[in-house]
Amino acid sequence: SGQLDVEVYDSLDECCASGIFWLSKGECFAASGVAQEELGTNKFYVDWINEHCVKDCEGPAPCGGLAQAWDPLYDSSAACCAKV
Repeated sequence: SGQLDVEVYDSLDECCASGIFWLSKGECFAASGVAQEELGTNKFYVDWINEHCVKDCEGPAPCGGLAQAWDPLYDSSAACCAKV
């Protein structure tokens, strides 16, 4: 019997960061069955389409959906808005 050449990771974080890097962390976690309320960092990022800052979370405003892997995250709305 042959061995499958499949990478094994110690955590979901490591798998999403190294093994499925083309998805955002939120998308990867969701695809892995993690509940929506467990997703997001609650930090802020710029929604460039609407030209304002939103929170990295699902739900009503100030949540703007899950940030993409390329979105810089900020600890406060003020720090985020300084970038707009």
